[in-house]
Amino acid sequence: METPLAYVVEDHPSISQIWQTMLQGIGFTTNYAYDGLIASEFLHAHTPSLVLLDTELPSTSAEQLIHQMEHD
Repeated sequence: METPLAYVVEDHPSISQIWQTMLQGIGFTTNYAYDGLIASEFLHAHTPSLVLLDTELPSTSAEQLIHQMEHD
């Protein structure tokens, strides 16, 4: 069985690292982005099992990323 992928989109590296550590501890493979543009590119190419999304991101809003995920 394939390990589920969790994608953490958070512009504060320390918070991102906490989430990644917690998720890895329960069996997820993790990846991350510190801004909305990088997240947008990743989400266009991948379909993670879980996305943790900061609501206040530089460059792209969380609402725009959610809209993109709904329509990809």
